[in-house]
Amino acid sequence: MQKRLRKGFTLAELLIVVAIIAVLTAIAVPLFVGALKNADDNVLNANKRAVRGAAVENILMDDTLLYKAEPDASGNKQSYDKWKVEAIVTASGEIKAMVITPDAEGTEENSKKGDTSKELGASKTKCGANDYYIELNITDLKAEKGGAGA
Repeated sequence: MQKRLRKGFTLAELLIVVAIIAVLTAIAVPLFVGALKNADDNVLNANKRAVRGAAVENILMDDTLLYKAEPDASGNKQSYDKWKVEAIVTASGEIKAMVITPDAEGTEENSKKGDTSKELGASKTKCGANDYYIELNITDLKAEKGGAGA
């Protein structure tokens, strides 16, 4: 009796391999999408921290942002209690534009990537598809007469 030489795989073997690859793909794709979302959230949070730091520095260095124009009854400078900060940050972390408004409130839920409807400042800097629009509040500054920025 002659032995038949097998060249290649049977249909059943190929179907099993395809099924295994499909199961692995079904597991891996959602994990990969979740990792991308997590990375994007981490970049947004890092950009928020950078914008907050830059805004605080600008507020403390500029008396017109730190103090109200009119002093209190005893002649002391009054500091603002809150500031709304809007910024556009590139994907590489560079702040393209930032607007600081004393005595205004923003909402951090407005912060997102690629909000192309947003533009800031007198230069009308537009938010690109890969840029981050960041809106946040600063309320924790305590300025005293003769303190920082004076």
